[in-house]
Amino acid sequence: MASATYFWSNTLNAFLFNQGPMTPTLLDITMLTRLDVTASANPMSLNTKNQFDFRTKSIGGWSGYVAAYMGKGSVTPWEHTSFLLMWLEKFLFCGSSCGPTTNWQFPMGKILLGYLFQMLSNASSKIAIGSVVGAGGPWWLLQTWLNLVVMKVVNRPSLIDAEFPRLEPIIGDDGEELTHRRCMSYGEAASTPADSGAKLSAELLKDWFYSFYEGFQRDARVWFPYEDSVNFDLPADFRFEDINSEKFDKSREVFSAAISPCILPVGIHQGRNIQVSYEFYHPMSSARQFGMGQLPTGLFFADKIQCRGEISSTLMMDRLLNIPGPPLGSIDNIELARFRSRNFDRWWSEWKQHIFHQPASMYMTDLFPDVVPQTTESSPRKSNSGRDIEYAPGLLPNGGRLAPPKKKTVVRKKSAATTLKSAPPPPPPPSPPMQQMSSDRTPSATGSHHVEEEEQTAAPAVPALADLFSFDIKDYFDEEAEEESTSKALAPMDENVKKTLEDISLRLESSLDNLVADCVPDDLADAITPAVYLEQHQFKLEKGKQRIADRWERKDIEATIQTNRQLVHEEKAKLDQLSVGPIQSNIDRLEARKIDLIAQLEECNAELDLEKQKLANLPNAVEEQKSRLKSAIKNVADMTKSLKIISGTDTQDIQAIEEVDQIRQRAVSAIQHYLSR
Repeated sequence: MASATYFWSNTLNAFLFNQGPMTPTLLDITMLTRLDVTASANPMSLNTKNQFDFRTKSIGGWSGYVAAYMGKGSVTPWEHTSFLLMWLEKFLFCGSSCGPTTNWQFPMGKILLGYLFQMLSNASSKIAIGSVVGAGGPWWLLQTWLNLVVMKVVNRPSLIDAEFPRLEPIIGDDGEELTHRRCMSYGEAASTPADSGAKLSAELLKDWFYSFYEGFQRDARVWFPYEDSVNFDLPADFRFEDINSEKFDKSREVFSAAISPCILPVGIHQGRNIQVSYEFYHPMSSARQFGMGQLPTGLFFADKIQCRGEISSTLMMDRLLNIPGPPLGSIDNIELARFRSRNFDRWWSEWKQHIFHQPASMYMTDLFPDVVPQTTESSPRKSNSGRDIEYAPGLLPNGGRLAPPKKKTVVRKKSAATTLKSAPPPPPPPSPPMQQMSSDRTPSATGSHHVEEEEQTAAPAVPALADLFSFDIKDYFDEEAEEESTSKALAPMDENVKKTLEDISLRLESSLDNLVADCVPDDLADAITPAVYLEQHQFKLEKGKQRIADRWERKDIEATIQTNRQLVHEEKAKLDQLSVGPIQSNIDRLEARKIDLIAQLEECNAELDLEKQKLANLPNAVEEQKSRLKSAIKNVADMTKSLKIISGTDTQDIQAIEEVDQIRQRAVSAIQHYLSR
């Protein structure tokens, strides 16, 4: 993970390895975590009402949280919900403090991938300036994904043979205790690496960095790791064999979402005081990871919206999530076939010359100077097609911090025979000593006399103090202090400093010919001219370092301002509660509640009196009920005495009736027979 982070591109949101761009995708999220990647809910919506409330402040961390919400006996829905919230915040979103994030709707898969992109972006930026990289965040997801990517490099057995620990051991048919079972998903298989006991060391870091820098062997490259997905039971709602099936729409929906560029919301996992932002998802940079053909990379959102902008409202997030994506064409019959187009091969072969020339090789020579020789060549300035190359800061694995800038000023080498038109001005005052730049970071100017100038970008404006709050602060702010700070900021410059700066400015604006006292031969000029630009590069480096430090300091100050701003709003809310209005409102509410409670009390007293009256009349009611019971029993006894004793049965009586009827019928038949003679 540490080695791979050096190759992360903050613009592509992909690892720029030597063999080609690779990145975790929404398809990987589905296969590894089974989280939903098709949800389109706005995570900034606050319309969901909580079914359960949980207290997390001043509870004693997660141990106190568990002690407060873990009961005994069977698990209740309340306990189950509290466990899920803790698991999501602590192990999935990796929050820095105790307290599950509530009142949000989570498109879980997209948010997790966006959080991973943000974590890698921050890590690569910190690596570029030599800062410490924090361990918080979904590094577990990156580790699981990298286990799939490098499984052939480490000669790992097939994932279908991997085993996963059981929750509880069982006894097999042979009587032996079984503590493991076969893996049911790629997430389980990839989370159990063969070298799980290995520890981070400089030698391992060197080996992996060199592997990513040089590229894996062709037979060790894993572009599409899910060829054996039919052997795994999960995820059940997405199967590659069902992509073209009309019966299972979910598989096609998931695959379509995975190959479509989209916006990934980030920031919501860190609480209400964190600015919500977003990351770009560009699956085109790693089409081979979907089992598809690879074409030159295109950034769909690059010319449409700002990269990693701040989200200030639900409406803004709605607009971002509803940006229409590119047309995918007909996907009625998808066939997985990995290949590379010749255009991509040409594009990548030229692209990686520039990517691996300065940023990656700079890290390589800094970390392991014995691996490759120190490079002294300058970065390529023209492409194979003859066009000038402009290096965008974000297109490089190191976050663009030390990337070559865009603008160029050409300094032409004058002939040795050029005559001097004016006498040189007096020498400038000595400049303060600067730290020498290492040779591997200073590109030589041999063969190309170009001096790089940094493009001046608009500095972020200092926010007005009145704009930070939603109320007028004049009544609570000391104006004398503000005037004093303003006067200090506008203090006049010292005359000596002003003259020195004017002299330096004149020297910088004058031609180099005016600063040359003697002519030198052309061959000597060719040899020593490149050395003139070393100080220019050193000055640019020091300026860049200072600006980076200033930006970090500004971020810290802005974070402190946001914290103090929240504190001011809380104090203002407390002040508002001290006014007559809220107190009188509470009094009126309590008076109304008192009247309602008195009415309920009177109704309760009436019901109580009625029940007491029933209790007093209970003996008479019992006697009356006994009298009615005796009368009913006597009536039943009289009716019993009136019953007659009837001999025989219904069957016997029916038989007698039938015999009499037969006698009658024989008599009638005999008479009719006699009369017919």
